[in-house]
Amino acid sequence: MLAYIVLAIVATVVAPLSTVPLLPLGATLWGPRATALLSIAGWEVGASIAYLIARRFGRPLASYLIDLTQADTIAARLAGTHTF
Repeated sequence: MLAYIVLAIVATVVAPLSTVPLLPLGATLWGPRATALLSIAGWEVGASIAYLIARRFGRPLASYLIDLTQADTIAARLAGTHTF
C-alpha cells in the first residue's frame, strides 16, 4: 500500500507518468474503496509537493522556457477583464 501511495505521489509530481494501469491491480488486491482512498492520498500529497516546487522554483524555471515580460503583459491584460 505504501508503494502504491509513493507511486501515486511520483506520478502526480512528474507529469508524464501515470498510475492508471495500477488502479485495477489495487482494486483487486485491496478493494475499490481502499484503492480510491490510497489514490486520493497519493494525489493529495503529490499535488502539495508539486505546488511547493512551483511556488519556490516556478518563475525561475519558466524564465528558461518563455519570455517573462511577454507573460507579464498577457497576465496584466487578463487580470483586468477576467476574474477566476
